[in-house]
Amino acid sequence: MNSDTASFSLLTSPWIKVLWHDGHQGEVSILEAFENADAIAEITGDIPQQSGVLLRLLDAIMRRAYGRSMLDRFSSIDLWLSMWERGSFDMDILSGYLDEYAGSFDLFGPKPFYQISDLEYASEKAFDPVSSLMADVPSKPEKHLFSLRGIAAPNRMTFAEAARWLVFTQAYDTAGIKTPVVGNTHAKNGKAYAPKGIPGTGYLGNLGLVYLEGRNLFETLMWNFVLFDDARADVCFLGNQEDLPPWEKDESSPDSRELLAPTGLVQLETLQSRRVRLIASDGGNGVIGFISCYGDLLHPVDAMKYETMTSMKQSEPQRVRLKLPVAPFMPRTHDAKRAMWRGLSGLLAVSVGVDQGLDDRPGVIRWMNIMADELAEVDDDFCDLLPKQVAIHAQGIEYGTQSSVYVDSFDDRLQIGSALAVHDDEAVRLAIELADKADSAIFEVVKLVRASEESKGDRASKDIASARAQDVLVAAYAEVDALFRAYLAGLTVGEDFHARTLKCGDAIRRSVLRIGFDAAAQSNAQEFVTHSGRSVAYAKSQFVQRVNKLLPSSE
Repeated sequence: MNSDTASFSLLTSPWIKVLWHDGHQGEVSILEAFENADAIAEITGDIPQQSGVLLRLLDAIMRRAYGRSMLDRFSSIDLWLSMWERGSFDMDILSGYLDEYAGSFDLFGPKPFYQISDLEYASEKAFDPVSSLMADVPSKPEKHLFSLRGIAAPNRMTFAEAARWLVFTQAYDTAGIKTPVVGNTHAKNGKAYAPKGIPGTGYLGNLGLVYLEGRNLFETLMWNFVLFDDARADVCFLGNQEDLPPWEKDESSPDSRELLAPTGLVQLETLQSRRVRLIASDGGNGVIGFISCYGDLLHPVDAMKYETMTSMKQSEPQRVRLKLPVAPFMPRTHDAKRAMWRGLSGLLAVSVGVDQGLDDRPGVIRWMNIMADELAEVDDDFCDLLPKQVAIHAQGIEYGTQSSVYVDSFDDRLQIGSALAVHDDEAVRLAIELADKADSAIFEVVKLVRASEESKGDRASKDIASARAQDVLVAAYAEVDALFRAYLAGLTVGEDFHARTLKCGDAIRRSVLRIGFDAAAQSNAQEFVTHSGRSVAYAKSQFVQRVNKLLPSSE
């Protein structure tokens, strides 16, 4: 068996890793994922970042299946509420749509899924090893940076595993030099590069992905099923017949060079940032290699008109470079070393761009607020359908050396109570203020540690201070992290937000003070004199005063 005769239908063959509500793990096909969405807890993957890209693929399918015609705002709300009340998907709609394009969902058909059927390298190299597809097993030892596997690279993978990594590659592939393929006209000296001036990684490599999770896969898909956005009234999210996924279009040329003008959200969710062809083994027992080159590329500025799964910020450098009258919005990225709750304001605060009047929160957050309000306000039968909690899930990849290697990954989720889901102004304000105060209080611990260790004034003391401050910082954030996450999850509709905030603030204050005093007690200079000439007693007193000012006691 080879790539010309192999067959693996993603519609009917299990390949999407899932966790079922009863606790067991398994794999499902696309149709099974939709049919059993109410019994599936969540999508998983070989690495966490696969779950986000697979969710976007399913969302794109929903948009095309349910988007046969454009709906106004009120009809969109009615559609969403009727789907939510049903608690499961209408398989007649989904399977009817997918049956039309079944041939394009085969990994090895005449029009292979997410691939180019006749792709060939313009060199003696037949294909790349299949291990190069795997972000957690780079093919070169020096790129082996955050592996979950052994160093030995596998020489084949199952069709199901290959499908998962194929979707991941289209979203997160590294940039850098690529091997030219037959049909390339922009290769030079046997090398192919991304166009200058844009990131060469896969589309999701340029942004911090943010999506929502409910109690099961059905709710997760529904919370991310944005049907309109009041902040972008001119954008059509459902029923845009110009916004087509690759399975509804002819195969693309391998000679992609021009930046595309995005057509809509479906294109972003299924963007073919690489031209790829998987190579099946002769024995038909897996995939042994692949061929790949640059594909469709978008400028992030253009994509932000449609993207719903990232927060944004205005970029002055991009304004200057692109010669624009106002700073455009660019996607924010995640910091792998920074807990998600520390950036809570960027997720929940209604921060409006002064120049463009655009709400820079992720579109899915705005959508959650709208639909949670609808669920909370309609008749009593619907009131029980508002979950007490929704999770905000953030993911990303960090790159190094001109984005040609994977350096680190980011995966974090926050459970938020229903009061934050409906965007209760007071609950949101208190949560953001407490997050900022907790962050500042922890910094006071670090200052105390540094002062105690640096009091000797020698270089060795400064090195020790830096190392101990980092250790204390990690410990403090770990302890406060658990307290704050529990607090956010408990902010439900009808709750006394002030009382809960004060209670959590008290717990954080006690933890910070204890950690600070313990750290100072362990110092080699317990009776240190600071550079200002103050005693240790004075330094501790100032530490207590500053922490108490940030987090006043309610006790």
